[in-house]
Amino acid sequence: MTKNESRVLGYISNYINKHGYSPSFQEIANDLKFKSSSQTHGICMRLINKGKLKRGKPHEVRSLEVI
Repeated sequence: MTKNESRVLGYISNYINKHGYSPSFQEIANDLKFKSSSQTHGICMRLINKGKLKRGKPHEVRSLEVI
């Protein structure tokens, strides 16, 4: 797992524990100082492919879950 993947996974986990729902890609990008939400999306898709994250329906917002 890359450094950014670890950062994103930890951020999502902490956010869900605090708020009860997952953050948006834009919130992740802003808080972790990424250049765009598309960078966050790419990292999340890699984490999904690695089995670290689960995503709800394709167009459902805030549907990420840490596995």
